[in-house]
Formats: sequence, structure tokens, C-alpha cells
Amino acid sequence: MVRPLYFTGLTVVLTLAGCGEATPKKPPPPANSAASQQQADEAAIRKNVESYVAAFNKGDAKALADHYTENGVFASHTNGERITGREALQSAFQITFAERGEALISVDVESIRFVTPHVAVEDGTATVLRVGELPDLSAYTAIHVKKDGKWLIDSIQENDLPEPPSNFDYLKDFEWMVGKTSDEKDKVSVKTVCVWAFHRNFLQRSFTVAVDKEEKLQGTQLIGWDAAAQQIRSWVFDSHGGYAEPEWSSEKNAWVIGDKTLIEAAREKALAKAPSRYEHLKDLEWLVGQWVDKDEDATVLTICEWMPGKNFLTRSFTVSVQDQLEMRRGIQVIGWDEAKQQIRAWVFDSTGGFGEAVWKQDGERWIARVSLVLGDGARASRINIYTPLDENSFTFQSTGREVDGELLPGIAPVKIVRNAIQPADQ
Repeated sequence: MVRPLYFTGLTVVLTLAGCGEATPKKPPPPANSAASQQQADEAAIRKNVESYVAAFNKGDAKALADHYTENGVFASHTNGERITGREALQSAFQITFAERGEALISVDVESIRFVTPHVAVEDGTATVLRVGELPDLSAYTAIHVKKDGKWLIDSIQENDLPEPPSNFDYLKDFEWMVGKTSDEKDKVSVKTVCVWAFHRNFLQRSFTVAVDKEEKLQGTQLIGWDAAAQQIRSWVFDSHGGYAEPEWSSEKNAWVIGDKTLIEAAREKALAKAPSRYEHLKDLEWLVGQWVDKDEDATVLTICEWMPGKNFLTRSFTVSVQDQLEMRRGIQVIGWDEAKQQIRAWVFDSTGGFGEAVWKQDGERWIARVSLVLGDGARASRINIYTPLDENSFTFQSTGREVDGELLPGIAPVKIVRNAIQPADQ
């Protein structure tokens, strides 16, 4: 850390010479020394970070932009866009909140160093959760400047984090799917958007089907590598409550469900009346919202929302552990299995791991029996217990934890609380 060389006060010592008089002792340094001022400035910057997070989580574009200088700059890691000026930033934030909806951000400040008494550099990592999207993780560098006694953000530069091991080599033959497609036939249009997710450990393809320009069906397909079975797997969930595991057909050059391609099946389903599974899932509606569990060692963020049609609940989550650069991120889908007459869940995480669970209610608590294939191919299982306490809190507990037959310590009940900051009205 570069320490600022400046005085915050001035002490004048007058020494009067006189017969037999001793030279006065030097008084103690003023309380408002350079070191203490720097501590106060760092505390002010950290408080601004908390205020920035609160404004973002509330969806308050003006309050967010007010953290910047008049000519402040934000540079995104996703598209390289640079936005300059407080007014332009406010407009961009308003558009983002309006178009992409509710979001939750978590920031881990790794360091704050002072270049001069009025300029500080903050480094850290940020995670953004949005409904129906995979978590977005980035590193960032923020430049803070002190103007008229107030610390403001002069610039934020986001950067991609170093990628951990990936299953890309197993999935690269499907990279041609990345991008957008649009097809219309007999007044039924199908649009798809496919992107890499979780360090290219999964392909995520979203699709919408419209009949006479009226949207009738939405869905998401995930394609990943099963390191245990050494094969490519695929899962699809749609807004009618449908779930399937499409297989790749070299003959049709497409993902197929039975004797139909995935797109053909989606077209057919869009023309049918949409069923509702809400009655089977409504007792889990308390999960909807933003949830936070944070202590000095780790932070867990979760955002849960209904998919259109209320036939699935989706939960995006991120787990960050202090002093570890990489965060565990993932998405969980909870739905009703009409064939087996039970609630099922599927989870996919940033290591390339995936799993399934069966949820059952036991009095006030919910018990999920989970089976997993980890990113390295190991098989794991556990029993997770969720117990609602009130509308703003629940406890989470995990027992019977095993990895390849080896028992692991359980997780004692941990209290999870609802994010107290509610999104602002758009």
C-alpha cells in the first residue's frame, strides 16, 4: 500500500529559553493523522460499495448513477461497451432494469489501495443473478476519487476471470449451435438463442414458439458432458411443464425426442392447450424471491422465480468462499413429474456437474434426496432439508453426504434470510 504523505494538522511549539528551564516535551501527534484519515477514507469507500449494491438490488438507476463522478465510466466485460457520463449511466441502468428485470448483485472487495490521498483503487469480484439466467461472474477494478470531501466512482472496468477446467473439448462439435435462429412455418414461428454457459461446461439454448405472432411456449435446453458415463447429455424444460432428455440424431442432424426433433415437438406442443402444474408446486411458492446467507467465511446468494405458466420454479445461485477466486455457480429447476406423480428437481453447476432430486413435504419441512454427478465424474448423494421459519427466513441442513462412497461431514442447520431490499418500481 502506498501511504499518503501529507499533514492533516499543524502543531506549533514555542520554546522559551530561561534559566534552569527544561526544553518542553514534544506533544503527541494529532489524532487526525494521515494513517487515521486513510482508515476513515477506506471505511467511507466500503460504505459506498454497500450503498452501490443496495441501489442495484433495489433497481434504482438514479441512485446507482449518483455513485459516479459527472464523467464517470463503466466498462462491461460481457460486450466491451463503455458508458461515459452520469446521465448516460443512469439511462443505461434504467434500460437494463426494465429489459432484464429483477437482479441481485454480490460484491467481494479484495483490496483497496490509495495512490494519492484523493485517489483509491478497489479490486474485487462481482456476481449478478437474474431470473431465468445463469449467474454472471466477473472481476473488476474501480477507481474512486475524493471530491469536495466525498468519495465517488470515476470508473469501473470489468474483466473476465481466468477460466477453470472446462468440458469444451467434449462439446465443441456442437459449437455451431451458438447464435440465434428463426424459422416460420404455417404461421408458427420458432426462435432460438444458444450461448455457452459456466466456462463452456454447458450449452444453453432458449426457445420461444409463437402462433399467429402470439407467444405460446417458452423453453430451455441444457447440453453438457456426463463425466461419469463418458457421454453427452441433454435436458429440456418448457413452460407447459414438459421435461425430456433429447438425444442427438446424426441421421436428422438434430436433437430428438422420440421420433420428433426438439423443434418439431415444440411446435406441436405450442398448438396444444397449456396444462398447469401449479397446484402441485404452490406449497413451494415461499421460495420465490432473493435470499442471502453471508458470514465472514462465505456468501450464498439465491434468486428464485416462476417460469412463465408457473409450471417450473427456477433458482439461480452462487457460493463464494473467502480467499477463493472461483465461485460455485449454478441453476436449479423444480417441477412436477406427471408420470411419477412427484416433485423433481434438476441442478447444473459451473464445474460441469449436474444432478437430480426428489422433493417431499414432511410436516413443515421439505426433504430433497439428491443424486449428483460431479464435474470430475465422481458420484455424490445427500439429503437436503429446508424448513420455513416465517415469510422472510428458512433453515437449510444437509445430511448423509457422500462422494464415491466416502462419508462427508454434514451441514448443521443454517438460517437463510430474504434480501431485505426490494426492487424499485420501474
